[in-house]
Amino acid sequence: MPDDPLATKLALAEEFNAIGDSEGARSLVEEVIAESSGDLRARAQRLLATLS
Repeated sequence: MPDDPLATKLALAEEFNAIGDSEGARSLVEEVIAESSGDLRARAQRLLATLS
C-alpha cells in the first residue's frame, strides 16, 4: 500500500535515520507505532529498537 500515510511516515523515518537524524526518526516512528497495527507497527518497533 504505497498510498498508506503511515507507511510513508515510516519510510521517512528510515530516511531520517539514514542521514543521522535519529531524533527526527524517533519522533516519526513513535507516531507510526501509536497509530498503526500489525506488520507496519512491528516494522516501526524494529526500527525504534535500532535508533540510538
